[in-house]
Amino acid sequence: MGFGGVDYKKLNGGLGGRNPSGDKVFGLIAGGVVTAEYDTLGTIVQLLQLSDAEDLGIDAAYDSNNSVLLHYHIEEFFEDNPDSVLWLQVVAQGTSQTEMVDKAEAMAYKMMTDEASRNKVRVIGTVLNPVAPYAPTTTDGIDEDVLTAIPKAQDLIDTLAAEGILLDGIVLEGRNLTTTIADVPDLRAETSRNVSVVVAADPAVIALDADYAGSAAVGTFLRSLGVRQISENAGSVQLLNMPEGKEADESYPLNNGALGRWESAALSSGTLFSALTTTEKDLLTTRGVIYVGKFENYTGYYFNDSSTCIELADDYAYIENNRIWNKAVRLLNEAMIPRIRSKFKKDTDTGYPAATAIAGWKSVMGAKLQLMVDDNDISGYTLYIDPAQDVKVGTPLVVKVGLIVDGILREIEIQVGLSNPAANA
Repeated sequence: MGFGGVDYKKLNGGLGGRNPSGDKVFGLIAGGVVTAEYDTLGTIVQLLQLSDAEDLGIDAAYDSNNSVLLHYHIEEFFEDNPDSVLWLQVVAQGTSQTEMVDKAEAMAYKMMTDEASRNKVRVIGTVLNPVAPYAPTTTDGIDEDVLTAIPKAQDLIDTLAAEGILLDGIVLEGRNLTTTIADVPDLRAETSRNVSVVVAADPAVIALDADYAGSAAVGTFLRSLGVRQISENAGSVQLLNMPEGKEADESYPLNNGALGRWESAALSSGTLFSALTTTEKDLLTTRGVIYVGKFENYTGYYFNDSSTCIELADDYAYIENNRIWNKAVRLLNEAMIPRIRSKFKKDTDTGYPAATAIAGWKSVMGAKLQLMVDDNDISGYTLYIDPAQDVKVGTPLVVKVGLIVDGILREIEIQVGLSNPAANA
């Protein structure tokens, strides 16, 4: 009408932009004390950077004055890891890890169901911070609290999953490992595929206070997950996407010269990595224990693996597999929940879903899974819907999805010999 001319409509989505995936959201539950700013234990707060914790009075002096390790874990988490988010819950000093993960105690459960943090956290780390003097009860080569926490943590994750809340994993502080490596517990004999135990310790840190003896570097391990893609192993020497300022580096070691950390490594027993034999190193890895070490003739310290507390033959024997599976389920939920209770066309001859209905379902699910391929999370996927399904009340639509995960190169054998070309002439 009038002189309106051509009418233009602004389209959206052509640039392929997406909202953040939420992969880099973590939780930390640790024993501690209140401050003037953090005045109620159990409160769950969001930290976007180290200074957010310091604004709450959780600074370096907080650790030294209270003989706890909390600022340390947060500082380690945010090192080279600015894109990650940390939800923090400080509980009473001396609270056991078993209590932290027990669904009835509503600590880790609260973090996953609280209105602010609900269903956001992907991996939770727990830190004991005992009240001094602490005399640990050691069972089967490790602090008994660790062993009792493992099944409780898995039970919590299973309970949350039944409620539609997916938690990729719980990382326990593997305190007070035995000094006799042969007596280290076999975590691969457990049945908790979403639970991991870290026994790594930085000698420079545990030397600061006698009360730090027996502690383990949970914050450092969470950082190692945060700086990597979900499909990467926490101990990879290289990263697919190096942190800012380190893009030209060929490796990403834990070492931090500015803070004087990870110039060497130990177990939570205090045993130095340098004192371990090759047999003992291999035994620790075989038993699913996560520690820090180094390669001979190569600089830097790295985590040995990202094991979970289940047999090696299990598909979810490593953290990255759990993270991949959960991400796929979240994306598939996004695709298919809008189709719940919606009608679909049937084939007029068979009464089964029409080919157009099946194609539509496959299209929306495939688009979500393709995002994981594009993000380098998986190599590919398979997606199959049997067309001969009588979908009705009590008979759900069955979809079979296969995630083709990337391989993890854990060992290399290079055969090198001497050659004399003249001898073969």
